[in-house]
Amino acid sequence: MSSTRSRAQALSHARLLEHELPALPGTDRPGFQRTAYEGITGPDFRTVLIQVPAQQQSTFRVSSVDHIILVLDGELHLTVEDEDHVVDMWGQIFVPHGVGWTYRNATQTDATFVSITKTPVP
Repeated sequence: MSSTRSRAQALSHARLLEHELPALPGTDRPGFQRTAYEGITGPDFRTVLIQVPAQQQSTFRVSSVDHIILVLDGELHLTVEDEDHVVDMWGQIFVPHGVGWTYRNATQTDATFVSITKTPVP
């Protein structure tokens, strides 16, 4: 999605699902299944919708940008710098750049969240 300062952008659920991103790290292994969809990109931020099936998790990562995670459905268990957090539906968490973190869906139902990140400066 391109960015523009002079025009509003709207993205329907159907259009969002047309923009699946390349496979996330680790999705070639059992237990690490997730799907990401590109949302709106503005001049200073971008959104990505991520679906995490039941009992799946992310690989460990060190964030290069700040993240705000907004859980839309389900519940996520995040470990940020060895500190555990549980974020349920409509809950949010801030993950600063430069820290190690993971997330997992420890429930029997799917979880969906939006990741809002600052657009990296070239």
